[in-house]
Amino acid sequence: QALEHGLRHNQVEGQAINRGNLGLVLHLQGLSDEAEEAYAEALSLARQADDLRAVAVLEANRGLLATELGDLDLAEARLEEGLSASRALGDPRREAYCMIRLAAVSREAGALETTQARLNAARPALGGEEGSTAEPDLALAEHLLERSRLALARGDVPAGASHALASLEVAQALSYPAGVAWGRLALAAATYAGGDPEEATRLLAQAAEEERELGQPLLRGRIATLQAEVFGSLGARDLAEGFLQEAIRRLRPETPAAARAGIVRAQLLAPDQPQVARSLLTHLAADAERLGWGAIAQAAISCGEELGA
Repeated sequence: QALEHGLRHNQVEGQAINRGNLGLVLHLQGLSDEAEEAYAEALSLARQADDLRAVAVLEANRGLLATELGDLDLAEARLEEGLSASRALGDPRREAYCMIRLAAVSREAGALETTQARLNAARPALGGEEGSTAEPDLALAEHLLERSRLALARGDVPAGASHALASLEVAQALSYPAGVAWGRLALAAATYAGGDPEEATRLLAQAAEEERELGQPLLRGRIATLQAEVFGSLGARDLAEGFLQEAIRRLRPETPAAARAGIVRAQLLAPDQPQVARSLLTHLAADAERLGWGAIAQAAISCGEELGA
């Protein structure tokens, strides 16, 4: 009976892993609804098998998906579950991974001090950090990427560029193609914010080429959104509009990423249709406030102020 129970346990554990892997593939392919279903099935199986490590991994991925879809309360709840499972395991690296993704949630909400505190809490478990004996891994690349985004949100362009470059280098050392592309996108954002749009276009072209090997719609949409903004600032309106249309095709509607593309749309409309641009920004800011997307609400308001709204 004990052997039979052990075999059943291993079978359920294996099914959880398989469904979780399927969920991740669907997630990266932009098939969010299908990914949610596969993740939920995997989580049920993992709990049935008392597999805390699988629970921690799955809740981290489910939390990331909810963040991308803009349900920040749900993302927070899922990531807290992942954090609890990681602590029960005594796994500080997995705990750090959940904390980094919680930092992304608070940054999207516009709570920058909370974001900083969460990144600080994750730092000791990560390789490559002072005082750590752990080897650098994907969590370090993601931590540096989030530090770059936080720095740019605070207007600290040099720190944003430094952290983005460090994230890119860690991803390259680990042969992690998605991390390389995301790191290059972050470096392009910092470079553009630092006043060098020409160099930003070069970095974005590299990131777009890297993404073609991956087929990740969210990543491609984010790259195209920034390409539209940068080319718009250079006066290349046709190119900018083309990239914006690509971003809209790639991004799921009514998500934070799509809202960011909406802000770029307003920037492109402003020279010829300033009233339309102001109206769009007003609606984007109101929707973002209602949904708890504080970072996007502030970006829309700031853009409106720059356009004379």
